[in-house]
Amino acid sequence: MSQEFVLVKTLYPPKSLATLQEDLDATVDDYADLAEALFPSLDWDETDDADQTGGEIDLDEDDSDTLAETAHIEMPGLSIEVRADEGALVLAVQGEGEALQSLARGVAHAAAAQGYAMIDVERNVLVASDTPDLTYTAWRKQAG
Repeated sequence: MSQEFVLVKTLYPPKSLATLQEDLDATVDDYADLAEALFPSLDWDETDDADQTGGEIDLDEDDSDTLAETAHIEMPGLSIEVRADEGALVLAVQGEGEALQSLARGVAHAAAAQGYAMIDVERNVLVASDTPDLTYTAWRKQAG
């Protein structure tokens, strides 16, 4: 089973998708920092400017926060592709049942503490962030 989640920086904690107000000042670096906090053992894929710009090397340092960063991480029962992009952190998750639900609950709770909301793309709803998940919390402590 695969599922996609999107995390966005919010101006205040939303009660639903209709009330979500995204913080448009959040950068790729903000989303990359969130990913590193959520997944302590995360290693970003090695890419150079030529890969990101279609073969042309762009030496303008101001453009560095507009490029996406990608990574892949394995957790017990899960395979997660992580992409920090302009405007969102995207998690494409392959896994089953309780492991997938533990990840969703745990990430939503940890992200909410930093001012982010998590959206279940398939169901088009916010993932509840009010309760921590013990399985995810234990994995995060072990990985960190």
